[in-house]
Amino acid sequence: SAGDVDIKIGLQGDIILSVAPEFESCRRSAEASLLPLKTIYQLAMAEATQQGLIPGERWMEAQDG
Repeated sequence: SAGDVDIKIGLQGDIILSVAPEFESCRRSAEASLLPLKTIYQLAMAEATQQGLIPGERWMEAQDG
């Protein structure tokens, strides 16, 4: 797990355009866990995808999952 990492979500209406872990949040998590920053970023992206935060999907459907 990436721990508590903030995720930035770009929306157009209710459509997700982009999903990206917030850099400073990843950096703090990497320092705390002693894992590489790249690993934290990848884990955070995997968790966001698992939660339905996928570009092209509807925002409200992602929140229901």
